[in-house]
Amino acid sequence: MKKKYKLFDLYECYGTVGYYDTMQEVRKAIREWNEATDGECNLIVMEWSEVYSTYCVKRS
Repeated sequence: MKKKYKLFDLYECYGTVGYYDTMQEVRKAIREWNEATDGECNLIVMEWSEVYSTYCVKRS
């Protein structure tokens, strides 16, 4: 089964940071990734869509 969320870094075309089940896990990963990259990142959160069978950008 797919994880519900995917964290993706657009900075210098890095790619996927990780996959997570909850937004709490995503927020923790964002904090950790920001620290690890000294803020040199451009993160987007994507959510699994059953309709499209792919990850789509999550809108708040």
